[in-house]
Amino acid sequence: MKILKQRVRYLWGILLLVVALPILGAILPRRWYSSPQQSCVYQVCVARFGYHSQIVVPVQTPIYDWRNYLNLYDSDDASTDDYLSFGWGERTWYVNPPTYPRQKFSGALRALLWPNASALRVQKYANFPHYDEIKCVGVSPENYLTLMDFVQDSFQRNSQNEKIKFANDAQSQSIFYEAKGTYSLLNNSNHWTARGLETAEINTPVWASHAIAIMFHLVDTC
Repeated sequence: MKILKQRVRYLWGILLLVVALPILGAILPRRWYSSPQQSCVYQVCVARFGYHSQIVVPVQTPIYDWRNYLNLYDSDDASTDDYLSFGWGERTWYVNPPTYPRQKFSGALRALLWPNASALRVQKYANFPHYDEIKCVGVSPENYLTLMDFVQDSFQRNSQNEKIKFANDAQSQSIFYEAKGTYSLLNNSNHWTARGLETAEINTPVWASHAIAIMFHLVDTC
C-alpha cells in the first residue's frame, strides 16, 4: 500500500510538472530587458485568432516590397496601403480546416502528435486587418529586414529556387505555399511566430505554444 501511494504521488508530480512547465514558460520572457522604443515607420504586427498567431506587415515599406518576391496581384497598380499576413501551420489543417467536432479532434491529434508537412499562408488585406487581438511594435530598419529574411527563408523552394504555391482561397484572399519544417506539438504556428519576432529583437515567451503567450509579452507601441 505504501509503494502504491508513492507511485501515485510520483505520477501526480510528473503530471504537475508537465502542466506547470508550459505555463511557466509562457509567463517567462526570453529577454529581461526592454529594447529601445523605435518609431512606427517600420512596424511589425502580430494577430491572434483563437489558438494561432501570424505576422502582419505592409506590402511595401521604403526598404522592402513584397511585390518583388510574391506574385500578389494581376496588375502593378496595387495600393501601397495593403497589408500581408504570414502564418506557418500544418498543411492539411491550414488549407482544409475541419468543420465538425470529430474532424477537429482527429485533425488536432494528427497535427500535434505526429510530424506533419507544413505550409505558409500569405493573406492579403485591402486595409489594416482586425482579429481577436492584434498588437504592433516599432522596430529598427535592420531588425525589420532581418524578420523579412526569416519569412523568406521559411518558404520551401523547388530546384529553380522558386517558391512552391499549391493552393488558393479566393474568399479569404489567401495563397498557400509549401514551407520548410514539420508541424508538431513541439513546433507549431506560434513557435514559428515567436522565432520570427525574436530575430527582430521583439520580446517573446520562453515557451510559445499558444498565441496568448506571445501576445502577453508584446507591448503595443504603434
